[in-house]
Amino acid sequence: MCRSRKKKCNEQHPVCDGCRRNGLECEWPSAEKPERKQQRPRRRQLPLLDKTLPPQIAAMVTVFTVPDTRMASRLLAHFTDYSPRWLSTRTGGRQTRFLHHLIPAAMESSVVLNCILTVAAADLIKYHSSDIELKGAAVEYYGQAIAGIHDAIAEVSIVSTQRAYISDYTLLAVLLVCLHEIQNFSAINRLLPHLNAAATLLCQRLQTTPPNSELRCFLSELFCYIFSLTAFSHGSHLALCQGLRIFESFPLSYFQAGEIIGTSHQLFLIIFHVSALVSHTVTPSMPLDRTIKSKLTVMERQLHGWYSELRPLDLEDIDIEQRSDAVTTELYRIGCLLYVKSVIDPTISSRSSSIQTLVTTFITWLELLPPSYLQIAFFAGH
Repeated sequence: MCRSRKKKCNEQHPVCDGCRRNGLECEWPSAEKPERKQQRPRRRQLPLLDKTLPPQIAAMVTVFTVPDTRMASRLLAHFTDYSPRWLSTRTGGRQTRFLHHLIPAAMESSVVLNCILTVAAADLIKYHSSDIELKGAAVEYYGQAIAGIHDAIAEVSIVSTQRAYISDYTLLAVLLVCLHEIQNFSAINRLLPHLNAAATLLCQRLQTTPPNSELRCFLSELFCYIFSLTAFSHGSHLALCQGLRIFESFPLSYFQAGEIIGTSHQLFLIIFHVSALVSHTVTPSMPLDRTIKSKLTVMERQLHGWYSELRPLDLEDIDIEQRSDAVTTELYRIGCLLYVKSVIDPTISSRSSSIQTLVTTFITWLELLPPSYLQIAFFAGH
């Protein structure tokens, strides 16, 4: 093809017949300089906008960028300082003992670390709602945590039983995600799948001997704490069968350390059993089934029988941490007792002598706590 005419010719060098006939300079394509197709001019050229993206869009653009170590350090410091208020009913030095399990686990498992950072980031946003970088980090860590849990669960299903220690870290990660959904006010439909997954993972390991017995005890106590309180508030929406199996399988030795619920473990079991029974009631206005009412009455007697042996005046003779444990346990007992009474007899008046006596006793015990310990969230029923 002649380069000038761009038409077929007789391809006779040095000049083709067509160019000779039309008096044109005949040019042949060169192997060194390939022919370039001329670009068609655009009908309209959009002007370049010299504007920066809005902060919200910019955060989304960088949402899959790994946050820097400065952000991670900030979040870890926040978790270490504030998590005792979310994760323990204890006081003083005992309030932070659970960190002896969490920090080593975070150092060994990136999934656990991402879950811890997720909880801390979402909590910090409450105080720094305009921090775009913090919001981006919260989304990023949450995505990494969920993806890591999915991968870990898939891995556990194919690895040998010698890798059971990894599955304990997976269970810890799932429970931390549950904490995230509870602490940061997520919708119930986000919490329930994680909590049911934790129940499934723990059920699978009830008959196994853990490589790290202290970690397993901690996980069992953490599950008891989260699951029982969630069952109390959302029992009618929660699959309780696996939870019931777990609670019935717990040996009391699992709660001897009491790093989260202290000396209140029996009360948390009662809270769960009460919640499980009440969840069978279709509506609060429906009369209780005789069997359910009978079981609740037995639990009410148990709660009365567990009245603290430490009288308020005797508390001055023990150290402040033991006193706080005793007071916390008594507050849970009274709160649970108030709730059970109101369930057994919905018509009971809040001004009745039995209710007023319990309320007065509750206030008396509450005043025994030092002011610095009042940040603990107590289960007070109705």
